[in-house]
Amino acid sequence: MTEQFYTIIEDRIRGPKFADDFLIRAKEILTNYGEVFRRQQDILAQNKEKYQETYQNALSSINEFKDKWGMTKQAEMEVYFEEALDSLDMMLKAIIQHKCRASALMVVESLCLHLNSLEDRLNRWTQTVKFFRDGYAQQAKEQINQADAVFIDGAKLFDRPEFNRLFQDLISQYGGSQEDITVALDKLCQTLSQGILSQASPLWKEERRADEIMRLLDITEIPNLKQDNFREIIDKQTKEKVVNAPNSSRLHQELAAADRLFKVYKDNAKIVEQLRSAIALAKPLINLSSAAFSRKDIGFTPLNYKIVALTGGSQTTDPAAQKLLPLLEEFYAPEDVKPLSATEDYKIVFYEETGGFSLRCLEDLPLLRQAYLDWKGKWIVAKRAQLRGENQDPPIPVHTCKEPPFWDLFPEDAAIFKLLVQARALGVLHQKMNRANQENVIYYSRNTPIGPENVSLASSWQELPQILEVKACRGDREEIQRQVNKALDNAQTMEQKDSLFNQLTNYLEQRKLELENEGGEDSKAYLRERQIILEVIETYKLQVEIDQDVLEATLHESPLNSLPPISSNKSESQLNNLPSSNSSESQLNNFPSSNNSESQLNNLPSSNSSESQLNNLPSFNSSESQLNNFPSSNKSELITLQTNSVNGSKSQLLAELQQLADLKREGILSEEEFQQAKQRLLNG
Repeated sequence: MTEQFYTIIEDRIRGPKFADDFLIRAKEILTNYGEVFRRQQDILAQNKEKYQETYQNALSSINEFKDKWGMTKQAEMEVYFEEALDSLDMMLKAIIQHKCRASALMVVESLCLHLNSLEDRLNRWTQTVKFFRDGYAQQAKEQINQADAVFIDGAKLFDRPEFNRLFQDLISQYGGSQEDITVALDKLCQTLSQGILSQASPLWKEERRADEIMRLLDITEIPNLKQDNFREIIDKQTKEKVVNAPNSSRLHQELAAADRLFKVYKDNAKIVEQLRSAIALAKPLINLSSAAFSRKDIGFTPLNYKIVALTGGSQTTDPAAQKLLPLLEEFYAPEDVKPLSATEDYKIVFYEETGGFSLRCLEDLPLLRQAYLDWKGKWIVAKRAQLRGENQDPPIPVHTCKEPPFWDLFPEDAAIFKLLVQARALGVLHQKMNRANQENVIYYSRNTPIGPENVSLASSWQELPQILEVKACRGDREEIQRQVNKALDNAQTMEQKDSLFNQLTNYLEQRKLELENEGGEDSKAYLRERQIILEVIETYKLQVEIDQDVLEATLHESPLNSLPPISSNKSESQLNNLPSSNSSESQLNNFPSSNNSESQLNNLPSSNSSESQLNNLPSFNSSESQLNNFPSSNKSELITLQTNSVNGSKSQLLAELQQLADLKREGILSEEEFQQAKQRLLNG
């Protein structure tokens, strides 16, 4: 019965409707058989009881007359025996027939149960097939509507009736019948079904014989999880039939893109215009900002890549494609014409790609950034209101994590960055750990009527430039600028400028150490901050510059003997043992010491000039200040004074050094001796 049912399903002439009728008819027949067998069972049961009673009566008569005597005893006994044997025969026949009817009824009931299972499989098979059929019918409807509505540069490529004719011709080509489309469709579907069922057999049974192939009714045995795989097999098999259409089919001949192009547009000028429109449509959909690309510090050159692909490429053998190549030379170089396979002759591909640019070059990204800054301002206002004890909810968060994983795509505002570097170097901005939440915080202090107040700005230095761009933080930026200006303007005296100079240079040294992993003093971040600090030093004249010619002119107006005497707190300063110019060696001993009396100038040979003496060189009071890079020639050079911890007068130190310079100029000291003496003096 099952085999017959499989055969009915696979027969395209009979099919599922016939199978349904078969089930109904078979169930009717079996039901009728069951009713007959039940009735016969009842009749046979009654007959069995009747014959059993007759048999018992005959046995009773035999037992009654077996011990009696009579003239007719033998004849009567023979009658009783005959009656008993006949009753026994009929009773046994009734028992056997009753058993047969019971067994037959069991078979009928089993067959009815099997019919019910076949009916259930048929219903599931019908639902599955209808589901696939309706899905493909919906896809076909949508796709034919899309194709019917396709306009390329204002031209409609296909009509619905034309599509129908193309696929009817394809079916006829596969079916081998040019007249009866139904016969051709049956042959095509039979071939497709065999291929699909053969390829889908592993979905039905993972363990099966090599020659065991799934049959049509076995579709219901495929698990639901594998239904998508079964659909993919159907799609692949049917698509191959369309893609690999015979060369003689109209589908292959009339859907070639190059042929179609020349069929729709017969004028080359119109074809070129359509090609230009298609190339314009192939450009990237994201607009790039021309202003961003025009920046001098852009740091990269965007790359543009565009190609066109058609059947066979630049070496195509297709006549229509060969005819199209000269028209494409206006837009593409020969190496930009790429090949498509013969199965892709239904399309011409125009492709363009732009890459190698920063995200900040996107056209509308500044608008998104401004929207983010507006949100950031609302968040800061709400946060500060909460710190003041006010009940204000922050805006809906836009970050999916606590710390933003990416910083600003755009370069920070140059003025704000310059202000932050100055404020950080001058100690206006500070970083500390918030003990309440154990997070780093960048803050500045401002005066209030009840004392200083720390204003938190950001959690890191990288985030700070963006924070100060927010409108809500404009007051903070102005206050920081005011404090920076105040710190710079208050440096009026030489000592104040020196102190400020040392503070700025110490900041650079600190940044050099912090940026060691990024290159230290060679890193871009350090060089950028160094330039800002240098501009501050030059603008506010924090570095003392002295012209040596001016010093010499000033000192020559007064004789060296008028210089104040050398003073020392720990030892008496003396200048001894200066031989005359006629001797071969002159020495300069016991150079005055500083407060620590640790530095001495010894063994300075003299030249062959007239005898000169160096007396009463003034000293300075601290051994901690240094003066470096004193010039060795008479040209005007800069002398950088670092006197943050000097207790004495700069003019006093300059006078001492000027006297050394005079000795060198007069030939008393050589260059090497002058440098040694200068270094000892600077070392205290």
